[in-house]
Amino acid sequence: MRDMTSRDRLLTAVNNEKPDRLPCQVHGWMEYYLDTFLDGIDQYEAYQRFGMDAVIYVWPESIFDERDRADWVVERTELGRDDDRNLNWIETFKTPEGELVQKLGRNEYTTWIREHLIKSEADFELWNKYVPLPEKLDWTPVIEARNRIGAHGIVRGYYQDFGPPGVWANLCTIYDTEKAIMDSFDKPDWLRHVLDSMLQKKLQVIAAGGKCEWDIVETGGGAGSSTLISPKLHEEFCLPYDKKQHEAIHAAG
Repeated sequence: MRDMTSRDRLLTAVNNEKPDRLPCQVHGWMEYYLDTFLDGIDQYEAYQRFGMDAVIYVWPESIFDERDRADWVVERTELGRDDDRNLNWIETFKTPEGELVQKLGRNEYTTWIREHLIKSEADFELWNKYVPLPEKLDWTPVIEARNRIGAHGIVRGYYQDFGPPGVWANLCTIYDTEKAIMDSFDKPDWLRHVLDSMLQKKLQVIAAGGKCEWDIVETGGGAGSSTLISPKLHEEFCLPYDKKQHEAIHAAG
């Protein structure tokens, strides 16, 4: 078998075919690791330094209608550092019919949610009515990244809307995961309404994006993984929504 370029090797493996050797890459380079242990280089240079097959994370620019943004005004209130030196802040989302609030924290390693945006059924309906969606996506950053990496790798990403990829993972970014799991038993009809609503928004973003320029699109995972929920819950509240999302992504090319 002839030697392959990194791009050929990765795309061959992704298509469930046999490459010349096992591709070597990482899921993603953490900013802290790059800054602390690799002299502040970027993800391109990190892959090159270790002779790996590059898989570059990059996203298109989301373009919104300013009229939609006018009904969804975000204000950030800094709370300073706590005793553990973590940065904390509050984000308030103002709509014509009320406000939603979430609290977040950050250290040098990562960011986390201290209080979820959605806390009740009424909160969700307010979010569902006013959260803005991009009217189109500008793929220039993705195309530029693909041109830069060339034969040395591929580009990856996911349609950024409300959190990590996957409808269930989106929900568990704005709503407490434990509550979502309990709702699958106690309020399954409401939970399906929520997931259906979020799926339609995700499909709208995919359709507005036009031709997809990534080599790999991520979906699922996160709060929908087997380390957190049961196979039965996944089959009922994750898989049907992922399938519809996958159909839309394939239709986008």
